[in-house]
Amino acid sequence: MTTFTLHIGAGKAGSTAIQGFIRRNHLRLADHGFVVPDRNLAFEDAVSGHQVPAVRALAEDFASTKSFERTTATFTKLADEAKGKKVLISAENLSNGGNARLFEDVCQRYEMNIVLYIRRQDDLLSSAWQQWHSKVEEDFNAWIIRALKSYGHWDKMVQAWSKVATDGGLKVRIFARSDFVGNDLLADFADAIGIDDIGDYDLGGGAVNASHSDIITPLVAGNKAIFDGVHDNRFSHMIQELLEGAPGNSKRVSLLTPGQRDSIVQFYREGNNRVRRQLFPERRRLFAPVDHSKYDYLSPEEMTQRQLRFLTEALVKVGLTGERAGQPSA
Repeated sequence: MTTFTLHIGAGKAGSTAIQGFIRRNHLRLADHGFVVPDRNLAFEDAVSGHQVPAVRALAEDFASTKSFERTTATFTKLADEAKGKKVLISAENLSNGGNARLFEDVCQRYEMNIVLYIRRQDDLLSSAWQQWHSKVEEDFNAWIIRALKSYGHWDKMVQAWSKVATDGGLKVRIFARSDFVGNDLLADFADAIGIDDIGDYDLGGGAVNASHSDIITPLVAGNKAIFDGVHDNRFSHMIQELLEGAPGNSKRVSLLTPGQRDSIVQFYREGNNRVRRQLFPERRRLFAPVDHSKYDYLSPEEMTQRQLRFLTEALVKVGLTGERAGQPSA
C-alpha cells in the first residue's frame, strides 16, 4: 500500500536545505522506495524538491468543501500512480494556519508519516523578518508585535497535526545543530524518514554567508522600488553574489536587543512547555536557553559604521566586476 511522508516545515527551519537535498537525490531516494512528485503534486515534470505552489492551490477554497475534496482527490491519484511506493512531499506552507484539516480524510485512507521541525521563536521571528516581511514592512518592532500572534505557536500546530496524524505519525524535530543527528540537518532529516546513511548522497555546497544580513535589512526594509513582494528574491541573490567568498562572522548581527530576545522566549514559554511535556518529557526545556554571546548586539553608531563599510565594499566589488567584464568602472 502506498504511504506518504510529508515534510511540513516549519518555515525558517531548514526547509530550503531539505528541499535541495530531495531535488539532488531523488534518484538515490528511489533506492529506499521513495518517489518524489513534481511541484504540482503529479509525476509529469522535473522534480523541484518541493510542492509549495500545489499546496497553496489546494488551500485556495478553504472556506468551502472544495479544498478538502481537492486534497483527497489529489492524494488518491498520487497513491494510485505511486503503485505501493513511499511518496515524499515537502512544503513548508503545509504547516500554515489550518492546513492540517485538509488531511483528515487522507490520513484515514493512507499511512502518513509527518515531519515537522520547530525552532526557538526569537530566531524564527528574526529570520522570517529578514527573508520575507522586511520586503514589505518598514518598521521591524511594529511587525514583531503583530508576528507574536501568528508565528511560532508550536503547541497549536502540534495539536492540529496530532489530530489527523494518528498512531504516532507525527515526528517533531528540534531545529538546532546540537539536536541534529550527527550535528547535521540533512542527516537528521534522513533519519526522520528512515534512512540511516547518506554518505553517498549529494549534500550540496556550503551555507550562504549570512553574517551581513541584518546589517543590510534596515537599509532596504519596505522599499517598493526594490521588492515586488515577500517572495521577490532578486535583491537577496544580488547580495549573495556580492558576498561570495567574503569572510563570514561567527556572530549574527541582531536587530533584537538582549531584552527583546529574552522577552520573546518568555512569551512562548507556556506553549513550549506543553510541547515538551507531550513529546519531549526527558528534556528540561524544549529549546536551549539564549546564549547572548552568539549574537552581535550593535549600538546605532556601530550599525551605521557597519552599513557604510558594507556599502563601500559592495560599490568597489561592483566596480571591479564591471572592469573585468570590459565595462566602465563605477
